[in-house]
Amino acid sequence: MKKYFRFSFIFILVILVSFTVGCAKKAYSDASYEVSPSNGEGYNVDNKSDLGIDKGIDTSTFATSQLIIYTYNYSISSKEIDKNIDDIVKLVYSLGGYIERNNNSYYEETSKISYANYVFRVPTDKLDSLNSNLSENYNITHKELQSTNITEKYTSNEARIQVLNSSRAAYLKLLEDEDLTYSEIIQINDKINNIDTELLNLELMQNRYDNLLEYSTVNINFRDKNENVIQRTFFGDYAIFLQDFVSGLFEFIMYSIPFVIVFVGIPAAIVIPIIVRKKKKVNKVEK
Repeated sequence: MKKYFRFSFIFILVILVSFTVGCAKKAYSDASYEVSPSNGEGYNVDNKSDLGIDKGIDTSTFATSQLIIYTYNYSISSKEIDKNIDDIVKLVYSLGGYIERNNNSYYEETSKISYANYVFRVPTDKLDSLNSNLSENYNITHKELQSTNITEKYTSNEARIQVLNSSRAAYLKLLEDEDLTYSEIIQINDKINNIDTELLNLELMQNRYDNLLEYSTVNINFRDKNENVIQRTFFGDYAIFLQDFVSGLFEFIMYSIPFVIVFVGIPAAIVIPIIVRKKKKVNKVEK
């Protein structure tokens, strides 16, 4: 019982400590701290209004049109799958797109493509041309459009980048004060480093968004219309059977050799000389 009580007490204590630390971290991140130079004039490093930051930011300058990421999924059935793939690849290249990845499956008997998946990246402003060409020239068995609206995320990131750049400029201005102490300089530089890290992450995200907006994804599955209808003759099947039989027999013999040597060869090497000696003794006695 005491052990159970002690465990419960420790568990509750850990929860309380974690909660306290979390609140402290939040309070630290939300609260401002003073960087007071030696002349007694206080700089509030986290109070952006004191640094002239966050004042007069006009959010109307950011893009307000809807930013949509498009992904098309197609399934195409064809009797000329190889030719269709070549033609569509050439079409995508002509529109300024490229192949992001692809994989092919082949018939074992003919080495021809039975199924293929291609993921293309196509300039978004050329999607209509691609879609029209596919609809007119190919047997489409499935078509699906997926769209993702990133307008809010994109404009929010854009605004955050502007705010961070303003903050960075203000902190750099603070560093020009010759009366700053070494400790104050370190604190300001830490702030600048944190801003640089966040700016890098936001800019990488914006670059990814820009790429997804400029180049839409087109995923096409190609399937051979003749699959499962391959004609196979009796002699062809019999030839395959003989080939498999001979191959299997050869493998069986090769795998059996070590066992034959161990279980037959070694006993034979021991027994045969004994038999030979016995025969020689019998022959001598008879003589």
